[in-house]
Amino acid sequence: MTAIAINAFRGEVPRTESRLLNGNFAKKAKNTKLYSGRLDVIKGPTVAHNSLIASSIQTMYRYRKDSDYRWLVFGVPVSVARSPAANDVLGRFYYTGDGEPRMSTYADAIQGPGLYPFAFYVLGVTPPDAGAGLTVTGGSGATEVRAYVQTFVTQYGEESGPSPAIVLTGFVNGSWDFAGFKAPPANTGTVTSASMSGSTCSVVLNTVYGIEAGERLTIAGTAGIAGLNATHTLESVNAGTNTVTLTLSATGTAGAGTWARQARHNTTSMKRRIYRTVGTGTDYKFVAEIDATNAGYSDTIPAPGAAITSLNVRTPPKRMTSIVALANGALAGLNGNELCLSEQYKPHSWPTSNRYSFAALGVTLIPAGNAVIVLTDTNPYVATASIPEAASLTRMETYAPCINARGVVDIGAGAMYPSHDGLYLITPSDAVNFTEKLYRLNEWEAEEPGTFVAAYHDQTYYAIKGAGETRGIFALDVKEPDSVCRLTGDFSALYANPFDGVLYAASGNRIFSLDSNNQNRAMGEWESREYALGHAINLGAAKVKADFSQVTPVDAAYLAANQALLNSKTPIGAELGMSALNALEINGSLLAPNPNTTANFVRFLLKSGEQVLHSQLVQNGEAFRLPSGFKKSNYTLTLEFKIPVFGMAVASTMKELENLQI
Repeated sequence: MTAIAINAFRGEVPRTESRLLNGNFAKKAKNTKLYSGRLDVIKGPTVAHNSLIASSIQTMYRYRKDSDYRWLVFGVPVSVARSPAANDVLGRFYYTGDGEPRMSTYADAIQGPGLYPFAFYVLGVTPPDAGAGLTVTGGSGATEVRAYVQTFVTQYGEESGPSPAIVLTGFVNGSWDFAGFKAPPANTGTVTSASMSGSTCSVVLNTVYGIEAGERLTIAGTAGIAGLNATHTLESVNAGTNTVTLTLSATGTAGAGTWARQARHNTTSMKRRIYRTVGTGTDYKFVAEIDATNAGYSDTIPAPGAAITSLNVRTPPKRMTSIVALANGALAGLNGNELCLSEQYKPHSWPTSNRYSFAALGVTLIPAGNAVIVLTDTNPYVATASIPEAASLTRMETYAPCINARGVVDIGAGAMYPSHDGLYLITPSDAVNFTEKLYRLNEWEAEEPGTFVAAYHDQTYYAIKGAGETRGIFALDVKEPDSVCRLTGDFSALYANPFDGVLYAASGNRIFSLDSNNQNRAMGEWESREYALGHAINLGAAKVKADFSQVTPVDAAYLAANQALLNSKTPIGAELGMSALNALEINGSLLAPNPNTTANFVRFLLKSGEQVLHSQLVQNGEAFRLPSGFKKSNYTLTLEFKIPVFGMAVASTMKELENLQI
């Protein structure tokens, strides 16, 4: 006699061969949640936002300012960090990955037709690159040596580092007169010429002030070099010849045209501050603040004011990635093998003294309080940074490369990320292979972890994986990591929104809230281990325990009408050429469709190998007989469902089935 009962459903264990699984683990677990031991249904997706982006969404971020919510969308992988300033009335945020590091504000981001962020600026403030003419007129008596510097200040109060100093000796009570202040850096200009050398295109501009390697310029209006009129990332900048280089597969030379920055300098209502010292030291004191467009200024004040506070301010590296906010008020970013930290509560300032190198290539960052975890292509590092100018960077002993930045999720004071041999859990003190009991190397490689696009939601690690037929979502319950499940869906990005607790997914230019549409549930599928019985038998009875109150019965009238049509032997028009042109839809027939196309149901299937021995739509919790006429020594039990299922059982006889508890 044989009896099998399953009461507490679990997911897949890929490293274990099907016949060796424990009885409640699955060969296949798809479109189901297993938090409670039952098979819970996955609701369908609901459209939450239609974006105007022209490409497929690769990153989405739910931006909140007070009670207003907006979707920021990007066609490339992007890292976003909110302003660390307390009660920032501007609603500033910062991001990397879409060219040079950038910033925007609430007002700037939501301008325009609805593709946000609409307006943005390059992160950081470029300082004046030269002094000005300085003379001393009038005065008598005592003289002194003075050093003057200038800074730029944006409309948001962000101050640049100082310009080169101007040093002059003159009468203390004279008028120290500036003439010819240089204007703030331009956001547009003209192209003089361009030429190719191999794959390098050298472009001569009217000015390169405020332009750095790694930034993106849009060139237009030139002729002679195919592909030059486009947006390019600059490889190098030569201030001596006003030349920038970029990579291009073309030949020839080009003439005049125009250039424009993709991320503008924030020069609207910009101010210029002037500071001076007594002597040539660096004890600069405030003299005046004037409009940045003013060409001159006369300093006649007897004593300057407060000391300069932006002496060490620098712009961030233009190829910096993976920006995150730390609890100490600093931002952190990666520049190759360098960890970069901003000043506390000054996200525009990235002093060179706050940069720490390590012997690996940085992949991404995870904040952990005042510490930051650096995931690399070798060992992880941890930087303890109570204050960013005195960080301590330590290499972990565990060799655990991060193979995919998009597969990394922040779980609070730590992260989960894909490596070559499994999914790792890392905290500032340790890194462990979290899926070691689920995967060996071969099974893990089959999951295609290099394709993961992940999010952490409801204590579960979700990752879009694969492409084509293997496309889907991998799900691991972090609290009960004994198995994995899979979800169907062709999405390009995931986002777990902390404001509403919803998991979102992007497909094309649309954003969906997942597991939200109860009228369009996904069909769950759970397939048991292979039961090797040792001898061939005929299973005779089965039952399923489920929430049958949620079943939508098939309309009997439609079934009867269709059966009557079939019984009458009247042609139903399904065969090619049996109906007049346009009388029926393609693949259609005279059979009436069942209106309950999303009917909730549970179906039981008995298999041996890949052969389906019996398939039955189950309407209630009563036992039902299985057909006779087959004897197998290997069986697999499968459920297809759109209602919660609590258990199932099979046995050789009805009497034996009655003794099973499910």
